[in-house]
Amino acid sequence: MELSDFLDYYKFCEELDFASLDYYPSTSPEKSVSRGYGGALTLDLTRGIKRQNFWIMETISGPPGCWFPMWRTPQPGFIRAFAWQCIARRADTLVHFRWRSAPYGAEQFWHGLIDHSNVPGRRFEEYRILCDEVNRLSPLLAGSEVLGEAAVLHSHDLYNAFEIQSQAEGMNYFDNLKLYHRAQTKSGILTDVVNTTDDLDKYRLIVAPSLYLLDEKLADKLKNCVKNGATLILTNRTGVKNRSNVCWMHPLPAHLAEAAGVTVAEYDPIGYDVHTIRMQDGKAYSCSQWCDVLEPAGAETVAWSIYRFAGGRANFDLLERKRQLFVPVESDAKAADGRAEGHV
Repeated sequence: MELSDFLDYYKFCEELDFASLDYYPSTSPEKSVSRGYGGALTLDLTRGIKRQNFWIMETISGPPGCWFPMWRTPQPGFIRAFAWQCIARRADTLVHFRWRSAPYGAEQFWHGLIDHSNVPGRRFEEYRILCDEVNRLSPLLAGSEVLGEAAVLHSHDLYNAFEIQSQAEGMNYFDNLKLYHRAQTKSGILTDVVNTTDDLDKYRLIVAPSLYLLDEKLADKLKNCVKNGATLILTNRTGVKNRSNVCWMHPLPAHLAEAAGVTVAEYDPIGYDVHTIRMQDGKAYSCSQWCDVLEPAGAETVAWSIYRFAGGRANFDLLERKRQLFVPVESDAKAADGRAEGHV
């Protein structure tokens, strides 16, 4: 699945029985460090489209290649591991494409489980082992669901808003959403990726990255979740506009300012410049893209960054109020990991 600026998956799938996708995780050795995570966001997002189990209509059987240079061959264990990743994130159907490599046609080198030699080899044997495992466990897997207690909010309109009107150099809505999802996954937190219009009552942790489009209805829903015991994490560029693309004439984060106990006095789109944020425990992390100058209004400062700004000094504070956290910067993966671990 690739995000599209013209196709709203949530609306598109309203009349469908289930969501589905083609899933081809990268086989590049350069991805080995993050391979255990790779693709998890895509799968969780697909499950969140209908809030139910989904199908995978195609997945990797060998090195793909057609209108681009062939990928690296899946290493031993790769096909089996990513199949179980799909099943664990509740793919009800998993179709490996394809059985045998095609001797002719445009996708001759979109390899199947069996090469052009027509002799079953290593990949076929790995697939056979996978099938034995799935068949053995199928009585437990059939009809099962995953029940996430954490959510990352996502919407087609938010994605589109950032694509249409860039906010800062290097700032990408989906990449920043992935940063938080990855941190929660790394911490062992099963995370649903759900639409901003969905019911959020069951979640203990809600992360709303750059909630750029905000109305009173959504703000009230999030405030009620906090009142009922959920932890809410907000980030910069929250409450900038309404859903008609009109900027709110209120201090940011607009309808969530009072609840979060903070207002944005000023902001700086720092782009690729790198600054440092320091936590209360002394740990330091890098940040870039965006910085908000915050005015506490009941929230407690738990991290800060100080640097030369407009001839004076400016603080970019990370503020926490009860079960709400406002993150004014786009920080690195280690900082996001730390925030996830602290709000399980």
